[in-house]
Formats: sequence, C-alpha cells, structure tokens
Amino acid sequence: MQLKDIYFGAIDAKNEINNSSSDKIERFEKIFLMPDNIDIDSFENGDKFLIYGLKGTGKTALLRYLDIYLQKKHYKTAFVLFKTDFSEEEKKEFNYQASNVLDYSNLKQEAEHKDFEMVWRWFFYRFLMNYMIRNNVLLFEDDDNWNKFYACIDAIKGENEQNKFFPKLKKGEVELNIKVIKGKLEFLNNNAKTVKFAKLVQSADDYFKKIRFIGKNRLYILVDELELEYTTKKAYDRDARIIRDLIVAVERFNLMCRETAFPIHFIVSVRSEVLTAVSSIGKEINKTIDDYGVSVSWHQAGGNDKDHPLIHIIMKRLLVAEQLQDTNQNVSYLRNQYFPDKFIQKIQLERYILNNSWYRPRDIVRLLNLAKENFPKETCFSHRVFDGIRKMYSTKSWTECLEELKAHYNNDQLQSIVHIFNGWKRDFSLQDIEQRIDELITHDERIEIFAGKNVTVFLERLYRMGIIGNKYWDNGTQRYRFIFRGDEVLFVNRTMTIHQALMPYFSL
Repeated sequence: MQLKDIYFGAIDAKNEINNSSSDKIERFEKIFLMPDNIDIDSFENGDKFLIYGLKGTGKTALLRYLDIYLQKKHYKTAFVLFKTDFSEEEKKEFNYQASNVLDYSNLKQEAEHKDFEMVWRWFFYRFLMNYMIRNNVLLFEDDDNWNKFYACIDAIKGENEQNKFFPKLKKGEVELNIKVIKGKLEFLNNNAKTVKFAKLVQSADDYFKKIRFIGKNRLYILVDELELEYTTKKAYDRDARIIRDLIVAVERFNLMCRETAFPIHFIVSVRSEVLTAVSSIGKEINKTIDDYGVSVSWHQAGGNDKDHPLIHIIMKRLLVAEQLQDTNQNVSYLRNQYFPDKFIQKIQLERYILNNSWYRPRDIVRLLNLAKENFPKETCFSHRVFDGIRKMYSTKSWTECLEELKAHYNNDQLQSIVHIFNGWKRDFSLQDIEQRIDELITHDERIEIFAGKNVTVFLERLYRMGIIGNKYWDNGTQRYRFIFRGDEVLFVNRTMTIHQALMPYFSL
C-alpha cells in the first residue's frame, strides 16, 4: 500500500471518534492498544478512578475506549470536559461564588481552600439531575426521599430557568424557590427565603444517601481536559485549586456511592504535571493518587526494542490497514515490507524511532502522519523518508512542548527559552547554562526570570516535560536519564542533554 492509503490515527483521540460513525468507532477499537499496566476491570468496578500521565501518553484515548467498552455493556456514560465546557468567564464566576462559601460558611474549614470542593459537590448533583432530565431516565425510586432530594437540588431560585450549574451566592447564602421547597425540606421553615449554601449542600448529601437506586443500569461520568495554562499567576493558582478540589470532591462522591451501593462512578483523566502543580498548594491528594490512580506509561525496562509496545502500535495499524491477523509471521512480513532500512542515521530502526519519541503514542502517530503527508506515494518508511521529515517533526514536537510550558511561563518567557538553546550546544553542565543565561540577559531582559536561584527550578521543569535529560559516563557505560523512561529526578550535578527530537529545531 502507498502511505497515503494507510490510516495511522489522529493526534488527539477526542478528534478521532467525536460524533463519528460506527465504522470509525470500530476502526478506533481495532487500532487501540491497551497499556500493559491498565486493568480495565478496575475502572469498571470502581477500584480505580484516576488516570494520569504525561501529555500525549494516551489518557484521552483510554477514556474514549472506556466509553465504548462500557456502552457495549449497556451502561450509561457522560463526559465533562474541563477545558471545553468551562469558559474563562465561568471559571471567574466559579471562583467568585466559591470565595463566598469560604468567607461566610458556617462549616469549620480544615484548610484555607475548601471552597471549590463544596461547589463541585453541588455541580455533581446538578449534572446528575440534568443528565436524567436530558435523557428522560430516572435512576432512583420515586418516593418521599427522592422528592426531598429533588427539592433540595431544585431549591435555588432561578437556577433551573438559566440551566446554571454554579449557584449565585450573597454572603454565603442562596435565594430559595419557595414553590419548589414548600413543605418538602424539614430543615427549612415555610417562611425561609434564603439559606446558607453550605447547609444546602450538606442536606443534599444527607438526602442523597437515603434515596434508592433502581434498575441494573450503571452510570459512568468521564472527566477529561484537566489542564493548566499560565496566562496570569492569579488565574493559574485559581485553576490549580479548582482542579485539586475537583479530584478531592470526586473521591468523596465515589466513596459515598460505594457506601450506598449506587453504581455511579466518576473517572478522571489528568496530566502528571498538573498533579505536581496542585499537590503543592495544600490538601493532601498524594494518597488519593496512590490508592485510586493509575499512570499511563509506555516505558519498557530492558528487552528487545522490536517488542516495545510503541513499535507494536505501528505494527497494529499496519495489520489493520492490510487486514491481516496479528501473528508473528505477519508482523515480520510487514516489518520487512514497510521498513526496508534496518538502520537510520546509523542507529537501529526501532531505537531511532524510540529515541525520537517521548515514549508516547502521540509521537508515533505524528511521525507516521508526517511521513504520509510528505511522501504520500511511497510504499515504505525508508531512510530518505525519515530524513525528509526530521526538521518538521522536530518543529511540531517543540510546539507541543510549548503547550506544556504554558503551565508555568507566559508567551514572552517562552520565546526567551528558544533564545537560550538556539544554536548553542547539545550537552551542557549546570555551570554552562548559568553562564549562557548571564550572557544573554544583557540582550534580552526576559531571560532574567531563569537566572540565579531560578536556574535549577527552570531545568527541573524542562526535565519533567522531557525537554532535557541526563547524559553521562558511569564506569565506562554511557547513561541516559529521562522522565519518560521512569527516572523521576534530574541530576543537576551531571551533564544534561537536549532531547534528540528537538535538536534539529534548535539547530544543534
């Protein structure tokens, strides 16, 4: 087959199957490769609910596959997309109303930021109610307890008419819809016009525990796009707390559903670097991550590169394209047909592909699609093809790195990072980069943010995103250390190196 006729997949799994036909969904299922460390049953039964990993490792693809898998079992599913569903204005409103809860709540605050957690709990109930109305399905027995819960969730004046999930608070109180609550909520007297929002949420929790789930249906609410972008420090800190408290609220809600035997599960996908950011701003979530989280990782310690799961991703797509069974004989045949050159840039083919990746499916898909777009009539991935897309792949890879760096730096600072590495050197020491930054400050004052004591912080951030790693000799053996290879900590006292895929972009 010519490369133009082979489907290698989309960079973003959300775009691959959003509003897609059954044929495209079936194709997605065929080419999807489950990471070895993922037990899909643990998400189905609620033992796990947190999926995390570096950008591009396949968290969204896993969520989408889970969605298809669960629907095939005739379970109900729904998505909450943090980045897509909540505009900047809505997050500002969220922040404002949550601050009112904090300032005026009667509840004892364990920490200074318990505000978002309570508003998220209310959001969950409103989302659940809207889901049932929108899909014309009742998941609970229609009895007195249900009527009280319904009245509690429907109690805020104007909320239903505007289809709002976030309540409007004034001094920690909400205005009540008298027609809805009259005689239904015992904690309110018939003349009450307002109530503390904290009290309303607590009452909703109490009523929710008393209602009865009916039928055999299960409901899975899949939460994605938990991302941080550095526009201003204030907005960044706000979003970090919103995401942190979402995870805390999800844990609480899932545990409450387990205690009441309700088959309702929230499953959350979040980037590792976001977890790192939110873990440093109060509230202990590390135990939640350890107990209920699973990391999506494609690192393989040792073994033959030909058996690496990322190489298997390539072969699986070729098998589907050629409509061949997944056998050793067919894989060997396709490897010989589509990869005739066993060495690229004097490096074994599989190792060359892996070295130019961040051990993520996204990198593999980008590499193959660039080859397809620029050499559509070729029938194999030759040395010439890989050389021809080297610069383009490097540029697109750096663009993706910039997206991750936005969680920490503004646009001016991101441009200055390029100045630091452009045309400099591949391998460098701490002293080298300190000297480099000091020299450039005289021409570009934006670089000052990376100088002095900030150099180590800067390097550690680059390391966490896979932009740099360690490269040094140890007892006659050359060692490489990168975070995507499972090495969590940068050795700043050892030689550091730019990721191989980024060297063409920086002209190194």
